[in-house]
Amino acid sequence: MARFNPHHDNSKLYPAMREFAMECLLRDGSVLRPGQALWTPENLDELDRSFVQNPDEGEGTYYVKLGQQVAQGSPDSRKLMAELHWLLFAFPSDITPSTKEERVREIWSWSGEDLPDAVPSLDHAILEGLGHTGQAYNNHRWRELSFVIGALQRWKKMPLEQREEALAQSDRFTAFLDDAPGVEGRQLRHILPHLLFPDEFERISSPRHKREILEGFGVAPRREVNKMDTASLDAAIFNLRKKLETEHGREIDFYEPDIEGNWRDRGATYLISWNPTRWEWPSFADDREVTIEGRTVTHRWRTSSKKPKVDDRVYLLRTGQEPRGVIARGRVAKTPYPDAHWDEAKAQNGETTDFIDVEFEDIRDPAKDAFVPGELLASKIAGQDWSPQSSGIVIKPAAVRALDRLWEAAEPAQAVVDTTATGGGAMAQNLILYGPPGTGKTFSSAAEAVRLCGELVPTDRDALMEVYDRLLAEGRIEFVTFHQSMAYEDFVEGRQPMTGSEDDEGAASTGFRLETVPGTFRRIAKRAETSRGRASSADSLKLAGRQVFKMSIGEANNHEDAHLFEDAIKGGYAVLGFEDIDWSDRKFEAREAFIEACKAQGEHNANVDARSGVVQMPFIFRNWVRKGDIVVVSKGNALFRAIGVFTGDYEFCPRPEGDYGHRRTVQWIWVDREGAPVEEIYTRRFMQKSIYMLFDSELNVPALERYMNSQQVEGTADPEPFVLIIDEINRANISKVFGELITLLEPDKRLGQPNQIKVRLPYSGDEFGAVSNLHILGTMNTADRSIALLDTALRRRFTFRELMPDPAVLKDAAERTNINLPKLLTTINDRIEYLYDREHQIGHAYFTGCETRADVDEVMRHKVIPLLAEYFFEDWARIAAVLGDLETHDRDISGGFLNRSTLTAPPGLDNGEALPRFRWSVRSVEEGFSYTRLLGP
Repeated sequence: MARFNPHHDNSKLYPAMREFAMECLLRDGSVLRPGQALWTPENLDELDRSFVQNPDEGEGTYYVKLGQQVAQGSPDSRKLMAELHWLLFAFPSDITPSTKEERVREIWSWSGEDLPDAVPSLDHAILEGLGHTGQAYNNHRWRELSFVIGALQRWKKMPLEQREEALAQSDRFTAFLDDAPGVEGRQLRHILPHLLFPDEFERISSPRHKREILEGFGVAPRREVNKMDTASLDAAIFNLRKKLETEHGREIDFYEPDIEGNWRDRGATYLISWNPTRWEWPSFADDREVTIEGRTVTHRWRTSSKKPKVDDRVYLLRTGQEPRGVIARGRVAKTPYPDAHWDEAKAQNGETTDFIDVEFEDIRDPAKDAFVPGELLASKIAGQDWSPQSSGIVIKPAAVRALDRLWEAAEPAQAVVDTTATGGGAMAQNLILYGPPGTGKTFSSAAEAVRLCGELVPTDRDALMEVYDRLLAEGRIEFVTFHQSMAYEDFVEGRQPMTGSEDDEGAASTGFRLETVPGTFRRIAKRAETSRGRASSADSLKLAGRQVFKMSIGEANNHEDAHLFEDAIKGGYAVLGFEDIDWSDRKFEAREAFIEACKAQGEHNANVDARSGVVQMPFIFRNWVRKGDIVVVSKGNALFRAIGVFTGDYEFCPRPEGDYGHRRTVQWIWVDREGAPVEEIYTRRFMQKSIYMLFDSELNVPALERYMNSQQVEGTADPEPFVLIIDEINRANISKVFGELITLLEPDKRLGQPNQIKVRLPYSGDEFGAVSNLHILGTMNTADRSIALLDTALRRRFTFRELMPDPAVLKDAAERTNINLPKLLTTINDRIEYLYDREHQIGHAYFTGCETRADVDEVMRHKVIPLLAEYFFEDWARIAAVLGDLETHDRDISGGFLNRSTLTAPPGLDNGEALPRFRWSVRSVEEGFSYTRLLGP
């Protein structure tokens, strides 16, 4: 029977699937909450409108986009989406049961309800899975869902009798699936028949594997197998199973090692290569879509070997620019043959080269799909050349098996398919973007920072920078540029001279004192440490329409007053001193009444007036504060330690020991007893007044709102992610600046991780550890300093991602300027790499903003040529070689960018033996530039 599985326990899954068929496919019930009607035509129609007909092609994680799409539907439609994911998760074993349960519960919670703790259909024995589906199933999950939603809409329109017959007769069910729109290329077409009819259909989700099995066991040659439709494949596999079980005298599984060996690793496997800087592959996006739909696409491809045979396997390696790695696989469709050279210039000269025709069955875009990065190939598969100088080399058998495993288990390019955000529970990321100048490192760092903060990454630059600027204002992102004078005291903490009173910025000073001041890293680390998770949009608090008051609750440096703050936090109120007089009477709405009462009942207040603190402070507390206003509790004049929302009117609650009898109820929304710097939310230091209103114009509203909402998530939640961007990280003395942070930054040594470490800081004496929700993102200009010169400790603790020039992005600019900018950039960089090295190439960003030919001239004149002069130390012959203006003779040269004139030797040296010397000059604006020699014919 096909349900035989030596790898996974399926004893609970198949009964659960039959229950699902009866409850949800025949009736309109629910698999997670029996008794509810969820699998209804109405809910399916809602999901069709909100999800299928409303695709989200933008940046962001799968679950973030899914949440935004289904938010347009009813709560029941969101519950149905959760159950559709339960169905989607039933087969794959490459997702853990706990992850499956977590995702289903998360989607269900979008309805406004939570699933109970015990849900029978979420039993991990049911969710264990049956087999590997590969990352293509995850990457194109939305396509599978769209297919099944459309199929179920048609299913629910069928009479009950027809549905019962289809679930009783497997051929009718598969015929229904084959007639459903969008079935081409969908793995659910192969998964659902097995889940519902496990004795008749194999637990094979890949049609390619079915074809390879039939070919491997000699049922039919590959050409005939490729022509079979799904029903014919299944019938042939069913007959093959019966034959093999008779031969072996037992049940078999096609993924048993001795069985699998008959259809895997047949023939040779070749590695072909593609360099996008040499050939753009214009139909790449369309070809990818074809393979996603389960069809194949054929291209001729350069080969250096004459040995490939028809049906030999092929992997395609992307080279030349990042991201590099294996991005496609297929089969040889035609043996090697000579044809006109792929390079048009060489072809026009009559040159030929050898090609094979490759039938690609799986093409992946490394910016969107799972692929096998080049660095992973080098680290995981030894003994194989993964940087070949030619296309069409043989991959060794051991390397083929390893590459097969990596390909099947490949992870998406940015590993965001299964995460809604990078939370504090995840490991911190330490990443450095490096490359030559002008490769978009600054822009990429903005996009990467936004992604690390768990936000959607817009494709539009202006929209991206709007999100980036908001996160920067909130304090979620901090930006610092390293330089030669950067020190530990700037980055971590140091001592700085301060004048004035410690408690009152307006007090007179008789000198200065040294005060420990946190550096850039400690400031953002403090924000990250005090975050408990972001409130939802519906629950978030805004400052609009609210007044903000600074308030002191006891003296921060007086230990005898410490209990006042603690009691206020625990009791949910704000408390004020100044006279034990009840100000509840309505007459105290007038300031004069305060003055009279203080004179009559107060202690030593015979001379009070409207300016006296004993009048001002209680008057503000009683009359200015409104329900809903914000209170910020100070800790000295440099820190704040609590934020709350006033929720009640003035009350007089005298204490037995006297004083501090004036109260208002407060909902405390953020508390940190150590305190955070006031500069985080306000441009001035606090004054010593017990209560006063903060100026709206000097409030950092985004940052204050972030604090207000960063501790409002109830229960267990990941804290908000924070990102510290260090621009030009290689320009500082890393060991000097980082100090003990070199160790603390390691992901597994962050707070909350298995090997967490804390150290005692030298200036403050504080015990300090780095939190896990703080990511470090550096940028590095390799033309300024080689990566090889970086501190070894830093190199070991950071992941390095290279950003190299990408001529392809200049296609639009080339059309605008009528200059072949991709070729211009490629030519210049090829010559720089020949004369200098690859780290000193010129980036595409220099030209991306060019609108006219004059703009290109300006870039060449004022940026590119001066940069070349710096690279080559004013060696103008080399600069001319790069620009195509160098000639072998000793005469004057009138080039496209540079002119050369011969210098006359001084008297006494003009005997004919002196070496010729030249004067080089950049062509004037009036002369203009010519790109003909640089770009060629």
